[in-house]
Amino acid sequence: MKLSLVTETYNQAIQGSRSLNLENMVIVEQPDKTSRLQTRLGSKPFYGLNQNIIAMNGRDGTFGGDLFVVTKDGLYRIAKSGVSTKLGSLGAGNNASIAVGRQEVLVCIPPNVWSYDGTSLVSVNMNDTDVSWVEHVNQRFIAVKANSDRFYWSDLLNGRAWPELNFMTAEGAADNIVSIVSLGSLLITLGSSTAEAYANTVQPNSASEAFTRYGNPVEIGCKAAYSAAKARGTVMWVANNGAVYRSSGMEPRRVSTSFIEQEITRLSDKQLAEVKGFMVPERGRWMYVLNLPSVGTYVYDMNLEKWSKRSSGSKQWADMGLLLGGQNYIASSFQDEVSIQAEIGSDAGKPFKQVFSATLSVSRPAIVREIIVDGWANAKCGVYMKWTENNGRTWSDEVKRNISSPDAERDNAVWRRGGTVRAPGRTLEFTIYEPVQVNIFGVRVNEPVRR
Repeated sequence: MKLSLVTETYNQAIQGSRSLNLENMVIVEQPDKTSRLQTRLGSKPFYGLNQNIIAMNGRDGTFGGDLFVVTKDGLYRIAKSGVSTKLGSLGAGNNASIAVGRQEVLVCIPPNVWSYDGTSLVSVNMNDTDVSWVEHVNQRFIAVKANSDRFYWSDLLNGRAWPELNFMTAEGAADNIVSIVSLGSLLITLGSSTAEAYANTVQPNSASEAFTRYGNPVEIGCKAAYSAAKARGTVMWVANNGAVYRSSGMEPRRVSTSFIEQEITRLSDKQLAEVKGFMVPERGRWMYVLNLPSVGTYVYDMNLEKWSKRSSGSKQWADMGLLLGGQNYIASSFQDEVSIQAEIGSDAGKPFKQVFSATLSVSRPAIVREIIVDGWANAKCGVYMKWTENNGRTWSDEVKRNISSPDAERDNAVWRRGGTVRAPGRTLEFTIYEPVQVNIFGVRVNEPVRR
């Protein structure tokens, strides 16, 4: 009997529901519409800093494709070669936004803004306005006035000039702007209870009329400012109702499962302010990474529309990242190092556990003679199996078997004498603790072992 591989994390054992885990593995679809599982990309160190990282950003085709990183120590510019230049000191704060234009970079650590033009880093006079966020769209920089429904825009190609009349307010729905995202030529404002879009005004009479409202407000707000992330014409964020939404233009739809929403509800208001989201490509598909402080890191496959868990050793995975110059850069606000994703089974030399599950459903008691995992690893490793028949409230002991096949296409790990399974069935969970890359093709019960 061929079992169904679990392709999504859905752990609600505490509520008496299924405990289905998929951690640090990605789904690979097969031509026959089945799925196999593969080790996620690992990471290797790129550049170490002497302070924890707060934010990072960059843009292809500008500043030589260099990476800009904000730490508690200041602003750094890091070249692909790994050569770093400290551009200057910034104010204190735990969160920051970075907007990269053609010739200038703006950094906001609320309530202040700094500008780097390739030569100097200076504090920007924002006309005595406290700023909570900066963004860049249509050759202008955007600044959100803190605790308000108003945003300002700069002169063209000049983030140091902010005419006082260059502003708009959310007249469609007067709620405070929590976050702001540029999506192509559109500017999306995510308020506390609504979202609105703005576009370039065609032939404006003056710079103060550069933007015009686009469409109608959507009654879906934002609960975690730094959860908002964009890629390939899509923006995702944690909404004010505790769900995760994705939107292309102004047509948001809920994509979180009840389990992900349950995890979000565990956060305090202080933790919500520290939630971070970003998007990077992996295995040819874009992933939205949502880091929930002290709860876990969850990854949404934007093609397959499924969630899985991600970790790094005993810690959560990265909470910031971007694709720049064909390379994924990732970092964590609780670490001081920028890393590069790579085809390895470890993070900075440290292994991460890989977890996958399969379900065995029965309508009456059945004897389990053999459990077979079909797959291979790039080096010999142990596969540890445990099972539950009460939706994860209690588990059997882990039992180890080995799997390897560096010179062949397929191998097996086999467990015998699995006892009697009773209705409605059994969930099998498999864990690999060693720094290896694996491909899992399936799990079978009571079938001949194929080699």
